[in-house]
Amino acid sequence: MKKQIYAILAILWFGIVPGQVKAQKPLTSGWGVNLYGGYLAAHHEYLQQLESHTLGMEIRYTLARHPANIPWANQLRLPRSGVALLFVDQGNPKLTGKAIALIPHQEFRIYSFKSGSFYFRLGAGLAWLTKRYDAVENRKQIAIGAHVNPVMQFSFVWHQRIFQKLETDFGIGLTHFSNGNFNLPNFGMNLPNIHLGLTRVDGYHQKPGRPPMPPATKTQNLDISLNGATKEEGVTSFTRYGIWGLSARYQRHQGRLSRIFAGGDFFIDNTYRHRSGEGRRLASTAEAGLTAGHRLRMGAVSLFTEVGVYVLRPDRIKAAWYQRIGLNYFLSDKYYAGVYLKTHLSQSDYVQFTLGRILNFK
Repeated sequence: MKKQIYAILAILWFGIVPGQVKAQKPLTSGWGVNLYGGYLAAHHEYLQQLESHTLGMEIRYTLARHPANIPWANQLRLPRSGVALLFVDQGNPKLTGKAIALIPHQEFRIYSFKSGSFYFRLGAGLAWLTKRYDAVENRKQIAIGAHVNPVMQFSFVWHQRIFQKLETDFGIGLTHFSNGNFNLPNFGMNLPNIHLGLTRVDGYHQKPGRPPMPPATKTQNLDISLNGATKEEGVTSFTRYGIWGLSARYQRHQGRLSRIFAGGDFFIDNTYRHRSGEGRRLASTAEAGLTAGHRLRMGAVSLFTEVGVYVLRPDRIKAAWYQRIGLNYFLSDKYYAGVYLKTHLSQSDYVQFTLGRILNFK
């Protein structure tokens, strides 16, 4: 890995040579590399045998949209979008092996100085883990039961311009691998880390001012969506079950990019059959909840967060409260597709896919 790192750093450094003529445009794009140092943390007593130091490398493309062309970017103080290819040696070649992840992400600006800015980075993507649980060959790897897993990243990042076309990057954050019980076992893997790197950029660093804000749009609508998921249940042998749902929410604008909503969910969760031994009777699998949440709309993409409380559930194996966080992609003004992670506090329930329709009121 060291040779690849040196080669990428050399390319980035060479890239600043033709940039000595002052650029006349705001930052538009950049390529960078980060080195990750961290730790595979045992967040459960069953995972202590997996603890180890980790080392990784990230290759990243960054895009900063011009505020004159995209109003929502101006309103959010010029966030950065990007996609990263992350390679991680998880420190234990026999149990945890290596991870390769492709992670689209968004960086929200928190504070800016003349030549640098502080961001909160949120990313979600897919990862391939070379080692997973196997009842015969890898029984101690009880954190993950699948090679392919969703991955989420949270970090605070500082970008500091050191040359006209070169930034240094420093961050501290968390990388989390989990498949939402699609395959068991699924305790998940948490990798807290620090990262340091360089980015070759086009355009000058821009400290955003207070842009003129367009008038807020006051609308209200009804959001109806169909949801589907699948997960495994079992102890020594695992059985797959399907989960279906219907959601309805009353939604209003709150500001220019935010939408707040309240509504209800109805789920048919067949995993209850594993615990109760009952048949497919509706009463043995039905859940219902009351919810409230928020959407942050960024063009065609929105960040979805929701909290709910069950008013109906077959038994108390799950907590009384549940949460969903995810992304929606709006195919048009009326239709969207989304993917959510449903949890009960820190315990994952499943990854859910959704199709929705927006019904506007006159």
